[in-house]
Amino acid sequence: MGGTYICAFTSAIGFKIMRNRSDRRTYARLDEINSAALHWRDELLEAAKQPDTAASVQLQNLRMKQIDEVMTTSLRQLREICRPDNDEAAEEDEWGAGYFTELDLIWKKISLNLWSPSADKPAAAIAIMQSCAAELDRMVYICMDMRLTPVMNGVLENVAIGQPLDIEFKWGKEFPLDPAMRKNLIFGVAQEGGVLNSAVVDAANGIVYRIPPKSEWWKGYVQPVILIVLFGLACAGLPYVKKWIPTWPIEVGTQQDILVGYIMWIVGAVMHVFIAALRQSRDATTPAFAAMNNWAIWINAKKSVILTSIAWIGIGYMIMVFLNLGLKLDWKAMLFAGYSADSFTELFIQRFESAASMANKALKGQLNPEANSPKGKGSAAS
Repeated sequence: MGGTYICAFTSAIGFKIMRNRSDRRTYARLDEINSAALHWRDELLEAAKQPDTAASVQLQNLRMKQIDEVMTTSLRQLREICRPDNDEAAEEDEWGAGYFTELDLIWKKISLNLWSPSADKPAAAIAIMQSCAAELDRMVYICMDMRLTPVMNGVLENVAIGQPLDIEFKWGKEFPLDPAMRKNLIFGVAQEGGVLNSAVVDAANGIVYRIPPKSEWWKGYVQPVILIVLFGLACAGLPYVKKWIPTWPIEVGTQQDILVGYIMWIVGAVMHVFIAALRQSRDATTPAFAAMNNWAIWINAKKSVILTSIAWIGIGYMIMVFLNLGLKLDWKAMLFAGYSADSFTELFIQRFESAASMANKALKGQLNPEANSPKGKGSAAS
């Protein structure tokens, strides 16, 4: 039943940037219905587990009156908002009529047809509470289907570009319990990505990424290239340091070898990403934005990660050059090394830290020679 609601709302009015008064009133009433359904659903499921069924029935009969007051009032007000003489609400009536009718019919089913638990029949009372909870779960689904994208847009305004927003973590407690309905909500948003303001949905992982407006997408393409070029210039400039520092380990005249190695290093790293993307594009379960035909979105969604990765492998190559590693390797070896740049960079950093530790010990020995002399060691031992 849940699948019938997917995206019908979000493709219509659900995400107007400028909302009129009728929009806001409609959303407020939907929030009231959702909150009442959500709370009573959880209470009924918990009451069905209690050993004292008679006490649970008595308590939930009282609760039913409170919930009915909220539901009846909110559903009536929804109809009033969309009344025929309200021209401002004509759009709400167009996209919302079916939803509101469904909510009204579900509530009537609960309040008039299902809710009749008896303390004298514990098993039947438990079954009734569970059945009502299932119907309330459907109401939660309908309300969330209509409200999820507007709420998402409000939150995304305060999310940094490139930052992931976990849908389950943020709104999971407000979702229906039915796994199929939960999945439908997330995939529904992903299929109608145009209703989100500068965001893309990774439906398979339940993640929303904030991306810049299309007018700023060029930055996502240019900035990584600039960073790659800057690291290349820095690597090419390393040999010239020897003119000022005679003991510098990198010889003048090795610029060409360093640049060729750097280019192969970067090409290998890009090949790694490209091949991984090809594998994803062949996988039917891969989220759409991660596939080859959506690289423009992927680059902008992952811009901060891409820049960090470039900095990581760039630093790794510079450390390799500084430690005089890899300069004698041919271009093929550097290409394959770049393909596994992450692991090699980690290795080079470990080597650098080891060398730095040995240099620190030597420096301490020079600054405090007495500590290393036999006399100094004997006094320290005593």
